[in-house]
Amino acid sequence: MQYTIKDIALLAGVSRGTVDRIMHKRGPVSKTTYDKVMGVLNEIDYSPNLIGRSLKKMNKKHRIAVFLPDHKIVKYWEEVAIGIKKGAKEFQSFGISVEETYYSSDDSKVFQAQAQAILESSPEAVLMAPILSNESTSFIKECIKKGILVVYINTPLSNVESAFYIGTQREQSGRVAANIFDNFIEDGKLLILNIKVDIENSIHMERKEIGFREYFKEKGVENHSIESVSVLKEKIKLEQIVKEFVLSDNKRKGIFVSGSHVHTIASIVKENKLNVFLVGYDLISENIEYLKQGVIHFLINEKRINQGYLGIKNLAQYFLFDKEMESSSYLPVDIVSRENYKMYLTIP
Repeated sequence: MQYTIKDIALLAGVSRGTVDRIMHKRGPVSKTTYDKVMGVLNEIDYSPNLIGRSLKKMNKKHRIAVFLPDHKIVKYWEEVAIGIKKGAKEFQSFGISVEETYYSSDDSKVFQAQAQAILESSPEAVLMAPILSNESTSFIKECIKKGILVVYINTPLSNVESAFYIGTQREQSGRVAANIFDNFIEDGKLLILNIKVDIENSIHMERKEIGFREYFKEKGVENHSIESVSVLKEKIKLEQIVKEFVLSDNKRKGIFVSGSHVHTIASIVKENKLNVFLVGYDLISENIEYLKQGVIHFLINEKRINQGYLGIKNLAQYFLFDKEMESSSYLPVDIVSRENYKMYLTIP
C-alpha cells in the first residue's frame, strides 16, 4: 500500500502540516509528537520513494562517481557492488545518476589516472573505497578542494577531513574476534595473520590487530601468547608459517586471519590435517565452503552490501532531502558459523 501524508497524519493522530514539518525538518515539534510520527513511519516502512513525490528537487540531476576495487578481480567487492546497484536503482527515478569506475589495487599509476579523470568530470559526489591509502588520501583532498562531496567505505582514514565514512570500526571488529578466541581457547597460543596484497596499504588489518591485542590487555588475560605475522599472499610461505606455528608444541592453537583470505589458510589446515581454531572475515564463496566443512570455525561479517547501499542512499538523501550525514557511520559486525550462515546469503 502506498501511504500519503494524509494517511500518516491519521495514523499518528496529528495534522498533515505536522507530518510535513517532521519529514522535511521545517519547524519545531514536541518530542511526543515527533515520536508518534516516526513510530508510524517505521511501522509502515515508509521509503524515500514515497517521500520523493513531494520533493521540489526531483527535476535536478545529481551525479555520483563510484570508485572501487574491481569486484571481477577481487571477490570481496562483489557484495559492495551489489549494494551500490541496489541504491542506484532505488534512487534513479529521482535524478540520481551513478557512474562506476573500478580500479586494480595493485596498480597505483592506473588508479591515479582514473582518479584524475573522475576529478575532471566534476561529479557532485564520490563514493569510494580507499584501499590504496596514500593515493586515496590525495584524491579525497583534491575532491574536497573542488567542492566534491566524498563518502568512503570499508577502510577508515585518520588524515582526511570533511569526508564521510561508512563501515565497521576496525579496532572494535578486532575486539570481537579476540572475544571469540577468549571464549573458545582457555589456554593456548594465538597467531594473528595479516595476509596482504600490498604491504604499504594495510591500515585496516593493523587496526584490527590493535583492537585484538587491546581486548586481552584490558582483560588482563595472561594465559594466551599472541604472535603476529604480516605477509604477502604466497601459499608456500603461508604454509611454512602455519605449520611451524601449529606443530611447535602441544598447546591449543588459534589463528586469526584479519582479512578475507582465511580460505587460503583453511586449505593449508585441511591439506595438512592440522588441529587449529580458525577465525577470519567475509562471506565469500571460498570461505563459506570451508565454514560448512568446519575447517573455519567462525567468519566475521562486515555487511558489505550495506556499505555500498548506504553510501548511495545517504548521498541521495543529502541531495534530495538536505539530510545531513554523520562524519562516521559505524555498522555492526555479525559472527557467522556453519549453523547460521544461510541466513546471510539472501540479499536484503
